[in-house]
Amino acid sequence: MKTQRLVTLSLLIALYVILSRITGISLTPSIRVTFSFIAIALMGMLFGPVYAGIGAGIADLITATLFPIGAYFPGYTISYIVTGIIYGVAFYNKPFSLKRVVLATLMVILIVQLGLNTLWLSMLIGKAFIPLVTTKIFKSLIMLPIEATILVVVYKYIYPQLKKSPYKM
Repeated sequence: MKTQRLVTLSLLIALYVILSRITGISLTPSIRVTFSFIAIALMGMLFGPVYAGIGAGIADLITATLFPIGAYFPGYTISYIVTGIIYGVAFYNKPFSLKRVVLATLMVILIVQLGLNTLWLSMLIGKAFIPLVTTKIFKSLIMLPIEATILVVVYKYIYPQLKKSPYKM
């Protein structure tokens, strides 16, 4: 891996930590709103699914170590790896389209947030999956257009600036 890629990936991991813990808002013990998806999406756009998955996994491990919220659970690291893979597959070397952004956001919400994260929470607290997922659906419906809009801005305005870097990614 080139030094520039490693440095950029490291900066995106640091951005993830900041967006996840410092700007995150806990609505309930099981529902938390963060904007850390921006850093993971940028990893996917710049480096593809493999590096985005690895970077997101490392970012979660660092965040869980530096700013723990309860005990560490490896299931959530798997969730972040899957999120990085989804964003990498959706965005890496692909032309911009609103459909692509909405589809990637929807896949992360359905597979990771409503699926895996609810499963992990159900395992951790010993409550049934269905009641937990129904409480998260409302948050997901609100966050879908917000996340998609933010990703459109990132995809159209921030990503091209990073891609034009004098250093080759």
